[in-house]
Amino acid sequence: MSSQDEEKGLRASTSNGRTLSHDQPFLPVFHRKFANPSPLAFTALGTGLFLVAIVALGADGLSNLSIVVSVALGYSAFALLVAGIWEFPIGNTFGATVYIAYGGLFGSLALILSPWSGIATSYTDPTQFQHAIGIYFFSWFITSTPVTRRTSDLFGSRGL
Repeated sequence: MSSQDEEKGLRASTSNGRTLSHDQPFLPVFHRKFANPSPLAFTALGTGLFLVAIVALGADGLSNLSIVVSVALGYSAFALLVAGIWEFPIGNTFGATVYIAYGGLFGSLALILSPWSGIATSYTDPTQFQHAIGIYFFSWFITSTPVTRRTSDLFGSRGL
């Protein structure tokens, strides 16, 4: 197909009738053969956040953070990283950025809370460690606010 045809509004199509896109010249979209990674990412994010919240609230007397470390590192961080990398070939840069960033959240949280890192035990005063964790989560709140704002702009919500 020539550039004159494209100027007339004619678009090239693939053998299965889909429009051929050259928006990303290094990776033209012929037919997306990748599944949608968002369900994996949402499940990983929800599971990790739910567990962190339950332990933080001390529900049912929970105070041992080992379960948070195992799920945050073994499932949430890994699944979000995979989902973020999975978003790049699909062409969703926003999704890739968000998923990888939240994968970093769970990976770094697991590192902070893991006994072998020594970060939690380096604080002699437990109150000081709680304040440090509070600042850590507040920094992620600051990071999440523009993401939430951008998501509402993308999907037409006027909530924020």
